Amino acid sequence: EQITTIIKSSEFNNTNLLDEDFTGTTTVAALQSLTITPGADVTDSLNVANQGFTAKVTDAIDTSIASQTDAEAMVGKLDDVIKDVNTSLSDMGAASRKIEGQLSFTSKLSDVVETGIGNLVDADLAKESAKLQALQVQQQLGVQALSIANQAPQTILSLFR
Repeated sequence: EQITTIIKSSEFNNTNLLDEDFTGTTTVAALQSLTITPGADVTDSLNVANQGFTAKVTDAIDTSIASQTDAEAMVGKLDDVIKDVNTSLSDMGAASRKIEGQLSFTSKLSDVVETGIGNLVDADLAKESAKLQALQVQQQLGVQALSIANQAPQTILSLFR
């Protein structure tokens, strides 16, 4: 009964991967492959399916213990359930490691993209800054050229005085 209670209460976010009688989500697509090709379909995913412990545990505990033979049969069934649980736990652990690996990859990819965008923005700012400085220099040269051109007639007029 305690095992059944644990299985029934192992719900999170309307998902229960242990109870096949659960009415919410019993399969989770936890991981999808990253395809960087535009327009490509993302079809690969890591599906974590319901482990169906309710039926296994129910089969094990439906045995009545009226004799030593019945008790030994129940112990055998419980041993089988324990083996099934261990197998399911290893499957779920492998899926968890895959998810952690994908999270790490996604985080690093995000960092690289952010760094690349930052470098592009910095490069654009440097380019625009260089253009601005070039325009300012051209403007100063134009003002100096006009100043020099305006001084020449004044010099000639000063000779006539």
